[in-house]
Amino acid sequence: MEDNCSSTLDETNLSSPPAQSGTRHGVEGEKVKVGICYVDVACGSVTMREFTDDFRRSETERVLTVLRPQEVLLNRDNISKVTSKLLQWSTDKSGGQILELFDEGLPEMTSEKLSDYLGNEEALETYASVAKYVTSKTLARKAFGAVAKYLEGLMIDKEILSLGNYTLIPDVRTDEDPVSKETVVAVKNAKPEESRVENEMSPRGVRMDASTLASLEVLTSNADGSENGSILSVIDRACTQRGRRLLKRWLSAPLVNSDDIEDRLNAVDALLDLDAKVDDDILTEISKKLALGRDIERALPRLHEHVVGQQSAMMFDNANKRQVKEFVKVLRTMESTLQAVDQARMALSTVNCKSKRLSWVVSTEGGMPPDAWDQLRYFFEDAFDVRAAEESGDVIPAPGVAPDYDERKQEVQDVEDELDELLKYWQRKLGLPSAKFVHRNAEKYQMEFSASGIKGRVPKEFELVSQTKVLKRFLYAFASSTN
Repeated sequence: MEDNCSSTLDETNLSSPPAQSGTRHGVEGEKVKVGICYVDVACGSVTMREFTDDFRRSETERVLTVLRPQEVLLNRDNISKVTSKLLQWSTDKSGGQILELFDEGLPEMTSEKLSDYLGNEEALETYASVAKYVTSKTLARKAFGAVAKYLEGLMIDKEILSLGNYTLIPDVRTDEDPVSKETVVAVKNAKPEESRVENEMSPRGVRMDASTLASLEVLTSNADGSENGSILSVIDRACTQRGRRLLKRWLSAPLVNSDDIEDRLNAVDALLDLDAKVDDDILTEISKKLALGRDIERALPRLHEHVVGQQSAMMFDNANKRQVKEFVKVLRTMESTLQAVDQARMALSTVNCKSKRLSWVVSTEGGMPPDAWDQLRYFFEDAFDVRAAEESGDVIPAPGVAPDYDERKQEVQDVEDELDELLKYWQRKLGLPSAKFVHRNAEKYQMEFSASGIKGRVPKEFELVSQTKVLKRFLYAFASSTN
């Protein structure tokens, strides 16, 4: 079960023939349009879909079974009794809850609001894709608007929705929907051999309904509703959480295309050949590298949330230090992942790998960007001292990386040099070479003198701050006014 997942659902009736038999599922022959917006807060991913469902709500039930959302937002005025009962059953089973927060209907996502999240120059392509989708999908637009409003109330809407991790799924069940004839829009690098994105709400394989998933105990056991004893728990040997989530998607939608099945089997053959022909247990080494560090898919949204959150919230020093250390750990994880990919690419070149998908994953012209190492080296070698950041949590940009920082740093250095000269001046004038600067709380650069040495000789420019039997501390007049 995934945590921190919310979804919004809206529907509209497409047909209600007068002479049809009723069942406990609904009116036989009835069709409804369903719009869903699903948000995985931990991964920062937003998935939208609008589809036509039957009177049994088979597809809605399948989606709820696979996603198992922890929070469902809806307005019961727009939801039929059939769907309402289905949602209640789903949340009861998954331990989630239904939130009815919108008495006057679900708020729609507007172009102005969307531009607040995706209006920057780097996200223009994403904005265009999402805007086009929600313009043509009324129910998905309402579901998206409701999610945005709910996240806004939690003060995390900009952190999540500005990340740009959107998956937009057309209705593949009907030819009447003009968007269904287009390739799925996924705001991410699509694999060349895939015509549809792999996603829980739009599987590429067999579309198993909720009853089939439950009967076969694919994702959960019928004994107690947990994953223990399910097919997933038996075959799960993934070394990363990302791989485990991918395996879950594969199991909920087994491949049906013979070419896809053959390609996946070819990938397994290639890995078995590696294990048999290459020395030094190469697969174990690659697995260890992939398992090192953070779950990048979930760590990156947290870092993005921190950066966006600083614009509207005060961050304490210790929180910033933790985030810096987390950022360095993500960089280290990326480093070990790229090493694993390089190692896999070199190893696969020694065997006959017939899998297009596996070859694409490790190729610098496919799954791995050709400049990946260059971008990573920028942080490790040019941007700042990574080792110092790991230890102290402080990022000190290298000279030339941040001109504004260099300018401010020089200004601070100039002021410190002036203060040092001032201290030396009074040491000479008062004949007290032991005088020094001390820093206490918010009052910096206090001049500290021995009480006996400065007795009866306090210059008028000095302002007494504190004293003991043996010491006296002063603030210089201009330091006091500029502190």
